[in-house]
Amino acid sequence: MSFSPAEDLHSTPKEVNSEDKDNVEAASTSSVSSSASLLVDIMCGSKDAEDSEAESDEWDRPDMDDHEVIKQREEIIKSLRILGYPKFLQKYYVEQQIPVRLILKKLGISLPTALDEFEDLDLLPLLKEVLKRESSRRLKLPQYNTFDDVVKQLHNAKNIVVLVGAGISTSLGILDFRSDNGFYARLAQHGLSEPSEMFDIRTFREEPGIFYTFAKELLPETHHYSPSHAFIRLLEQKNKLATLFTQNIDNLERETGLSEEKIVQCHGSFATATCIQCKRKIEGSLLYDDIRNQRISYCTECNQPPTKKRKLASSSDRMSSDAYYRENGTEEEEDDVPQAGVMKPDITFFGEALPDQFFEKVGNGDLEKTDLLICIGTSLKVAPVSELISVVPPSTPQIYISRTPVRHTQFDVNFISPFCDWVIVELCKRAGWLKDLEELCNEPGCHIGAKNRAWNTVLDVQFEEPSTYYIKSKAEAEALSNENAPEEIKSIHKDSIESDTNQTV
Repeated sequence: MSFSPAEDLHSTPKEVNSEDKDNVEAASTSSVSSSASLLVDIMCGSKDAEDSEAESDEWDRPDMDDHEVIKQREEIIKSLRILGYPKFLQKYYVEQQIPVRLILKKLGISLPTALDEFEDLDLLPLLKEVLKRESSRRLKLPQYNTFDDVVKQLHNAKNIVVLVGAGISTSLGILDFRSDNGFYARLAQHGLSEPSEMFDIRTFREEPGIFYTFAKELLPETHHYSPSHAFIRLLEQKNKLATLFTQNIDNLERETGLSEEKIVQCHGSFATATCIQCKRKIEGSLLYDDIRNQRISYCTECNQPPTKKRKLASSSDRMSSDAYYRENGTEEEEDDVPQAGVMKPDITFFGEALPDQFFEKVGNGDLEKTDLLICIGTSLKVAPVSELISVVPPSTPQIYISRTPVRHTQFDVNFISPFCDWVIVELCKRAGWLKDLEELCNEPGCHIGAKNRAWNTVLDVQFEEPSTYYIKSKAEAEALSNENAPEEIKSIHKDSIESDTNQTV
């Protein structure tokens, strides 16, 4: 499955940007006195209460649509960059008396419930840090705005870095995360309210059965790739690809024939597995039968499976093994349960560092040579992978292709579409590369349904400022104008996906 445990699970509650997690923790421990000292630095006057109330109402109008929200955020950020964060605080917090929570909200940051009881004054250190980060964030390059600009860069670039996430595989019928029928929803149906519980390394060591109960949902059932995967291979064929950073664990990038040295598996993969006791490493495929049958896979070298099944404690009060047996068993029972060597797929869990390969690639200076960055099918919510966009030179054009826009950074050109494949095919068509891409997609490895959908769907391409393209199927675009649009759109996509993915591949 095109799945990145770290991508969504490492994010802080209520979609707080992961890079601001430290800020939240700092605010949680800040004292009122330190906040007050910040006020002294910026305090030099105030407007009368009536004017301030009007300003606050304008900031928080309930009738604002999405376009107005985006436009307001852009204006706020522009003001921040012009004024600098101290004068920004002076103008909006002191003079106009805009609440800290509202400023954070307009910057796209939702606070976790742990901070609900904090006063505005206590949140000032957090706001200060957020403003400092935002004011130093990369600015959009004004010379790159259109399809033609992207095509020109594709032709000129010689060191392209591609960063991909789960979105490059959804056209294969592979689960996403946040839809009504996505992976998180399935976990909830089984009573697992916290997805992170499944991917916590401490939980795995105590109760590997949690992971093995649900892991079959993650294991790729296909070895076929999508046109989006093929596009990355095409870049290599044209001697333009420097590095692919993938957050996925399904290994489908390799199915295209992409060179091993070009791939960085940011979050590991199912390709190999390691015994958590003796550290013996094996081919990951040797675990597949156990995973699909929801059996814990044990090392054949160090120990036999345990003879007694241990009781699972809740995540809130999970006890150590010693504590469990003191309360629930005898010493004789404990002796009957040896410490078995459990096999763990080499995907990155909570509590584990990312693979050395990732940090070596980021630290060796190669990214400074990047002349085009393309992000495909990723929400960019999780550090350190999300920080790649700030490691490449700020003068490097950056392109974003995904299902939904990102709000916490600025790309030069954005392509928003239900399927990344649609954008890729349209891009290759305009670049004169469609025949090259089609040759790769005619190979046995390309998924028939994904290929047919990418080539046979009549697209509706709409351009909206600033430099964002919305690419839908023609049928979807027409359905949007009807009263029953949501149901019609759902039906269109359901019929399309089911008819294509049920083909023999």
